[in-house]
Amino acid sequence: MKSLSATILLLLLCSSVTALELPTNDDLTTVASKPIRIPDFESIKDPSIRKQAFINLVAKVARPTLHSIEKKRTILLGLYLRYRSGDPLSDAEQQWILKLAKHLEVKNFDSDEDEQWITLLKRTDSIPLSLLIAQAAIESAWGTSRFARDGNNYFGIWCSRPGCGIVPKQRAEGATHEVERYPNVTLAIRKYIHILNTRPAFKELRKLRHQQRVSLLSPSGTMMLKGLGRYAKNGEEYMQSLEKIIRQNQLALLD
Repeated sequence: MKSLSATILLLLLCSSVTALELPTNDDLTTVASKPIRIPDFESIKDPSIRKQAFINLVAKVARPTLHSIEKKRTILLGLYLRYRSGDPLSDAEQQWILKLAKHLEVKNFDSDEDEQWITLLKRTDSIPLSLLIAQAAIESAWGTSRFARDGNNYFGIWCSRPGCGIVPKQRAEGATHEVERYPNVTLAIRKYIHILNTRPAFKELRKLRHQQRVSLLSPSGTMMLKGLGRYAKNGEEYMQSLEKIIRQNQLALLD
């Protein structure tokens, strides 16, 4: 009975999906047209003021990207429910789905396979703002790290091609990775979300988020962080640190 009610509700929410313009995928390389001024977090001596300035900045930059993903998810869900009901999709709609599947690394997407739709829906989803900010805070030392200041990398994302980023000063002997450099924070956020939505290491995170969606709940940062054990070497300690940052800074209110 619960699943039927959920389906009816979603159908009502998505009944006008054909009237919406199909959006393009968020580009992982295009520079945003309107740069945002980044505060000099190191110069802010009061920790509480520095943290609040950091939270405000990341929230402001992240919200448009999160909104864009939510819009795509709503459209995808509407198309899925229409297809299940026997309503044929237009060529433009089918091409949009295939491009989205390719972007999110869902190989050989087949609209006749229900599991393929579910996989794509699991990957077409946003990250709770509380969790995004908490990870950015840890990985960038609240915006003060060299990688954040010189490369707009707030999430400790590595790259492997020589010259792709910033060489860590304490890189292990024989290691070749660099910390990726971005022209702006928006692209760093897009890449971070793309990694969580596509990499096998974060399959559990996507599963937890999907379970909340099926229960008609808004995804919770404190729940989803349990799927981030492989984001850092000290997985258990890392997840505890994320939970502490979310709790101490009341970030759950942003979700």
